[in-house]
Amino acid sequence: MKITGVESVTYGCADAKTAGRFLADLGFERIEDGATGATFRLPDNATVILRALSDKSLPRAPVEGDTARELTWGVDGGDELKRIADGLAKDREVKETPDGALHTADDLGHAIAFRVAAKQPLALTPPVTNAPGARPRRNRRADGTEIRVPKIQRMAHVGYWAPGDLDRNMAFYVDRLGFRVTEYIRGVGAFMRAAGSNEHHDIFLARRGERRGFQHASYEVRDVDEVMLLGSHMESRGWETHFGPGRHIFGSNIFWYLWHPAGALLEITADLDWVDDGWTTRYHDGLPRGAGSWIARPIDNRRIPFRTREEDVIIE
Repeated sequence: MKITGVESVTYGCADAKTAGRFLADLGFERIEDGATGATFRLPDNATVILRALSDKSLPRAPVEGDTARELTWGVDGGDELKRIADGLAKDREVKETPDGALHTADDLGHAIAFRVAAKQPLALTPPVTNAPGARPRRNRRADGTEIRVPKIQRMAHVGYWAPGDLDRNMAFYVDRLGFRVTEYIRGVGAFMRAAGSNEHHDIFLARRGERRGFQHASYEVRDVDEVMLLGSHMESRGWETHFGPGRHIFGSNIFWYLWHPAGALLEITADLDWVDDGWTTRYHDGLPRGAGSWIARPIDNRRIPFRTREEDVIIE
């Protein structure tokens, strides 16, 4: 089966109005507004759906309160969708809604859905960069000197907390859904890409004690400058940074994490690794020092990455 990537995230939150302002400031296009929430769309046709916690149509989540309630995966055709339905129905309930989407849950209790992929590929031109001895940009300034507010372009990946046995938690995605493991960190987590995707990872299962629930959703802009410009814009609008900017080692991507009013975190990212079947799974005995190869704010080296607000203390 060929799952192509994340198509949509549905949140249940107490303050959908504030969460909607947050997404609008990031450049998400509001395409639907109602009494119980709103729907936003990205240039790649991915969507983010906000619903009030009181909305009885929301699936259950492993944790209470503001959080992602359902993640929708794209599939490369109706035949593949049927294969997924037939395979998963052997040991769990699978419901089909009038729009043709399938709804079920993974082994961690997260609601997941599948639909024929609707996301559109984007073809952005990367910036021209000069380096010593290589000066292809001539007689013009760098694109990053233009003062602007970039917009999120596409949905990149998601992360879940996965308590318990990591291999068992991975098995549902690998054995049942055909995901490939790109990097495996013993006792810490696993990065996996869908079979129809060239992302370094479409999902990250992370283990930290018994923590469970949704960790983050990641959205891509064109380049490093746009991460910096958009992250700075969000802070100027009063939104709070979780940590970053910096560069991850796993996936190589630039990151800037914000606290999401609808729950968990939102990552602004750029320059992610592109992999295919020539990539060999890499195994690691532990995390390298720090959350990335570099982090711009020294204080972030004294904070727990992917922390809860209760853990937001400076480590002396």
